[in-house]
Amino acid sequence: MRAVCQAHSITSEWVEITAAEKGLARIVTPPTPRDGLYDGKAQALLIPGEVEGGTMVYCLDTDASSDTFTEVGRVFSADVPTASQAGTYKIWYKALGDATHIDSQVSYVIVTVLKSPVQPVKPDSEALVYNGKAQVLVQAGNVSGGTLQYFLGDKGPEKDEDWSADLPTGTNAGDYTVWYRVKGDKNHNDSEPASLIVTIQKRPLLVTPNNAAKYYGDADPELEYTIEGRMEPDHLTGKLVREAGEEVGVYAIGKGSLAVNKNYNLTFEGAEFTINPRTVTVTAENASKVVGSADPKLIYSVKGLVNGDKLKGKLSREAGEAPGSYAITQGTLRASNNYAISFNGASLTITAREQLPVAPDFTLLAKMTPVKDSTIYFSWTKVENCTTSLIRVAAA
Repeated sequence: MRAVCQAHSITSEWVEITAAEKGLARIVTPPTPRDGLYDGKAQALLIPGEVEGGTMVYCLDTDASSDTFTEVGRVFSADVPTASQAGTYKIWYKALGDATHIDSQVSYVIVTVLKSPVQPVKPDSEALVYNGKAQVLVQAGNVSGGTLQYFLGDKGPEKDEDWSADLPTGTNAGDYTVWYRVKGDKNHNDSEPASLIVTIQKRPLLVTPNNAAKYYGDADPELEYTIEGRMEPDHLTGKLVREAGEEVGVYAIGKGSLAVNKNYNLTFEGAEFTINPRTVTVTAENASKVVGSADPKLIYSVKGLVNGDKLKGKLSREAGEAPGSYAITQGTLRASNNYAISFNGASLTITAREQLPVAPDFTLLAKMTPVKDSTIYFSWTKVENCTTSLIRVAAA
C-alpha cells in the first residue's frame, strides 16, 4: 500500500491480510409444527428447533399458498409465532448467523389450527294449537361459534343452501319435523344436523244443534246449530239430520254429514226434534126435528186433516125428547194421535107437533045442484080458519 502526503514522503509495502472465512449457521433440529384446535386463545404454532452458529428466527406468512420466498417486506423474529384463529399457517424459518456464521437458507413449515366443534342448543318448542294462522314452531336457542339454521321436512336437506336462519313456521294441525344445526363461523365447524318433532294440536270445535219442532204434516224446518271454536276463514260443510219418522213424537237430531277440515276435533252435542199434534177443527151444524120424529143425521165440517187422513166415529147429542134445545157433542168422533181436535158444538132443537085450531060457529050458505046421477052436491064459501069438506048426499 502506498500513501502520498505533501509534507512527508512515506514509503510503505503491500501487506496481505486474510480474514478467517465465516461458517454457515446450521439448523440442527428444524422446528416442529404444533397443529392445534381452536380454543379462543393465542397458541404457539411451533416447537422451536435447534441451531448451531446462530439463532432460530421465524416469519409468519399470511399467504399459506405461496411456495416462493422473498425478503421484501418480511421480518424475522426469534419469538415463536402464535395464532388465535383457526386456519392454515405457513411459517418461514432460518438460522440467523452469529458474528462468525452466515444465515442458513430459508425453509418453511405448515401449521394448522383446526376449527373447534360446536354443539347446538336444542331449540325450545311450545304447546301449539291450530289458530288458522302461521305459527313459529320453535324458539331460537343461544349458541356461540356460529348461527343456528333450520330446515322443515321429513328428511334433512340435501343441499347446504336449503338451510335457513329463519325460524320455521306451520299453519295446519299435525306433526312437523324441524331440523336444526349450527353453521359454524371461521373458528368452528358446522354441527351435525339434528331434529325434533313439533306438534300443532287440533283445535276443539263444539257444535250444538238447536232443538226444533213442527206440526204433523208440515215440512221439516232447516236444522240450525251454533259453533264454538271455529277460526276464520274455516267453514263447516254438510248438514244435520234427524231420526226418521213422521208420527207425533220426539226424534233425535244427529250430526249427519256435518264436517270440518282436519285442523279440528269436532264434538257434537245432540238435540231433539219434536213433531207436535196438528190441530183439526170440527164444527157441528145445528139440527132440528119435531117431537116424536127420529133424530136427523148429525152433520159436521172438518178443517185441518192432511195426508188423506179421516175422522172416525160420530157426533152425539144431549139426551131428551121433549121440545127444547139439546147440545150436539163430539161423541165418539176422533182422530189419530197425530191430531188434536178442536170441537165447535151446535144444538139440536126439538119442536112441538102443530095443533089444528077449533072452528068458530058460522052460518053455512050452501047451494044444492042436482046432476044426472041423482046425486046432490053442496058447495059453500070457504071461511077463514075453518076446515071445509065436500059432502055427497044420494038422492031420494
